[in-house]
Amino acid sequence: MNTSIEVRGLRLDDDPLAVAELIYLTDKYIYPAFCEGSLEKAKAVFPHMLDKECIYNHKNIQVALIDGKIAGYMALMEKYPKANYESFRQAFLEGIGRLSDKFEDVMVNYFNTLDFPFTGTQIVSLAVLPQYRKMRVGSAMLESLDPNKDYSLACVKDNVAGRRLYETHGFKLSFEYPGYIGIPCVELVKKGGEGK
Repeated sequence: MNTSIEVRGLRLDDDPLAVAELIYLTDKYIYPAFCEGSLEKAKAVFPHMLDKECIYNHKNIQVALIDGKIAGYMALMEKYPKANYESFRQAFLEGIGRLSDKFEDVMVNYFNTLDFPFTGTQIVSLAVLPQYRKMRVGSAMLESLDPNKDYSLACVKDNVAGRRLYETHGFKLSFEYPGYIGIPCVELVKKGGEGK
């Protein structure tokens, strides 16, 4: 079956709950800690970030659609937004009326660590909804990137499927580091004009 996948920028009239679910599914450590293990809390909080000056502003998000439905998403960052902390804080207060128990921990030990000099555009996160996996959605999003630009991304070291996807599309190991709660991670880089 040959499925048509459209990749484009997120629009404010797109389904914010699908995007919230994708953000939550991006990583099994960070987002569950941030949202107290609750997808429902993620769906209450993350849509409030889409119009704020933060990593998850709608202008930083690309979505992949199949039959008009959001199947995957990718968040891109040219530079770390200095209002990220306050924007996340406001989103939690607007979404669930309080900060999560792990809010400060995740902000200090993960999100604040993203403020470092990275190569080109940093792909903050990429995720595909479970029902659309193995349909080339991740590949379509990576293939939509400008082939002449430099990109970088972080990946949990033992995320074999994710690393294989990125490496297939020309990303190469730059360095290893201890990620959130000490989980081994790698930074991968793709230079413009290289790879697939």
